[in-house]
Amino acid sequence: MPIEIETVPLLKHLEEKIEAAHKKFCLWTVDHIDRHALEAERDRVEKESIRRALDISSAEYARRLDFLNGEAERLREMQMTYILRETYDMSHRQLEDKLDTIRKELDRLRLVEANMRGQVVAYSAAIALAMSIITFIANRLWK
Repeated sequence: MPIEIETVPLLKHLEEKIEAAHKKFCLWTVDHIDRHALEAERDRVEKESIRRALDISSAEYARRLDFLNGEAERLREMQMTYILRETYDMSHRQLEDKLDTIRKELDRLRLVEANMRGQVVAYSAAIALAMSIITFIANRLWK
């Protein structure tokens, strides 16, 4: 049996091949354009995300710096109430010297007070003795 071969005119065959290539090219072009559009959208979203992240980061840095600046000011204010160790030591020595002087003066005044009390007792005894003698003599003379 003879094989039947279908014959196709050359022009029609070439047109079909060109049409198939054109469809493939159009599909590739559409895919390529879509790919570029998606890449552009991805780039835009990425840039927007980076911008937002930088804004958030910047705001956080500003907040932390405000806190640190406030803390530095608070520390400066506290430091103004402090004195140097040398100044403290010198003032402390001066106060100890004054305290020693006051203690010595207090001891001296206690001795003076004790001496005066002793003198008062002695003078009181002398006055009492003198009064007793005068009373004795006066009683002897008037009797």
